[in-house]
Amino acid sequence: MLTEVSELVREEKLPDARAKAEEALSVAEQEFGPDDIVVASCSTWLGMVLSAMGDRKGAKPHYVRALRISEAALGEGAPEIAPCLANLAVLLQETADLAEAKSLWERALAIAGARQFMLSLWKVPDAETSELMDAFYKGLWEDGLPAEEALRRAQLAMLARDREEGVFRPSTWGAWVLTR
Repeated sequence: MLTEVSELVREEKLPDARAKAEEALSVAEQEFGPDDIVVASCSTWLGMVLSAMGDRKGAKPHYVRALRISEAALGEGAPEIAPCLANLAVLLQETADLAEAKSLWERALAIAGARQFMLSLWKVPDAETSELMDAFYKGLWEDGLPAEEALRRAQLAMLARDREEGVFRPSTWGAWVLTR
């Protein structure tokens, strides 16, 4: 059934995908019980469909449920729960719950094996992201700076550019954080 949900999403038939995902979740609950890992998978798919439909409030409990079931079945540090954390983090970013989203991203990436990572706390336009990343990687690779200093200098360079242009746009460079 989840294959059908995936195909319907790909075809952008979201109401049909929602109905099929709800059916799959109901069948999984009846066949395997409410706390089975199969239910977590179905709940994740329903959350994704609802999110794609713009129903973030409706999607959140499904992502939270999938995470709870997955953690109970696999353990809190299991790599398989990283996608659950990431789905919930994206949803929270979209609803402006930035502190919780950052915490979930950090946990997801750490579980997936990242030792250090940079993420934005909100959506930044592509041109400004590219500008910051170019300066960051130049500092990191060409200048041999530690990541924290490379990011700081990239952000300061964008601030200096803003000042030269007579504007103040911290939303384009202030979103980026580096964490371990």
